[in-house]
This record gives sequence, structure tokens and C-alpha cells, in this order.
Amino acid sequence: MHPAAAQAAPPAESATAHGEADPDDRPEPGRVQRSLMGAFVALVFAANLMLHFPDSATGDELRPVGTTILDALGIEMTWVVFAPNPPDHSIELVAEITYEDGSTTTWRPPRTEPWIGTYHQYRWGKLAEFTIRGGDAYAWSKGQLAAALVQRFERGSDVPVASVELIARSKPIPGVGDPVWTDEVLVRHVPEETP
Repeated sequence: MHPAAAQAAPPAESATAHGEADPDDRPEPGRVQRSLMGAFVALVFAANLMLHFPDSATGDELRPVGTTILDALGIEMTWVVFAPNPPDHSIELVAEITYEDGSTTTWRPPRTEPWIGTYHQYRWGKLAEFTIRGGDAYAWSKGQLAAALVQRFERGSDVPVASVELIARSKPIPGVGDPVWTDEVLVRHVPEETP
């Protein structure tokens, strides 16, 4: 091929190994597109500011405008769908095991390693939640859990278990109330004596 012909030939389109266009060759957005994107971001930002304006006469006028803008754009987030009645207390299940010699020990649902153990821990967390918040519908689980703890703590021990108390500990989440743990005994289980 003549050198002049090679220079006049149009450059080959860049392509990836699979024949697709190189993403770096995409056209840059034009001035109008960038202006529209900037205006959209500014509008959303301004609407959010209006929505979260402090309590005042100006805030009372701006909040409905911000809400209308975000609703019209379809980006207003209402958390009611996800948590219509969010808990206002942290809860913890604890068992106080008392042996016949007067010594005591405390049991808490196991905490495991963060990867696969998360699923195991989730099940214990749900058991604790249903035991504490389940009311009469889960009364049977309280007795069964207490009886299982008697078996667990008597296994390998020379001293029999005298009683197990399942205790619901709770404290208000920050901002709701005084963050002090309060205890409520859910059930006191005394194992039956075997002859």
C-alpha cells in the first residue's frame, strides 16, 4: 500500500475483544444535558432542604412545597412501609441459673462469628424476641427454653439446678427515654425432682 493511501484511510473503530465498542469512546454529555442534570440535582437538594427546614413560620410554608416537589418526582421516601411501628426499646434475654448449693450463673443467647454464624445468631435473636414480646402465644417456649437450660447446665455438673429464671431486659433506645436497663422476670422454672 502506498504511504499516502495509508494516511488517508479512516482510523479503525476501537473495539473490545468481544467486538463491543470501548466504553471510553462514548460521547460526553452535551452542555444542555449537563445543565439539565445539574438543575435536577439542585431541585432535589432544594426540595430536601425545604422539607427539613427548622420549625418556624418560613419552615411551615416551605415544607409543603418540598413535599410536593419530591412527590411529583417520585423520590419521596416514606419509612412507614418498612417500619410502621418501630421498636422503641432494646431488648435482651437473660437466664439466671441457680444451683442447689446457692451458686448462680448467667446464660445469654450465644453470639457467634460474623460470617456464617450470623444466620445462627439471627435464630437465637428471634427466639429471644418471641420469648419476650410474644405474649401468651409463646408461653410454651418460655417453659421449654427454661427446661432445656436446666438440662444443659446439669450436664457434667455435680450440683443439680434448683431454678431457672428467664429475664427480659430492656432499655429505651437513645432519644426515647432514660437509657437504663430494667429487668422483668418472664418465668421461673423449678425442675421436677426425679425419684
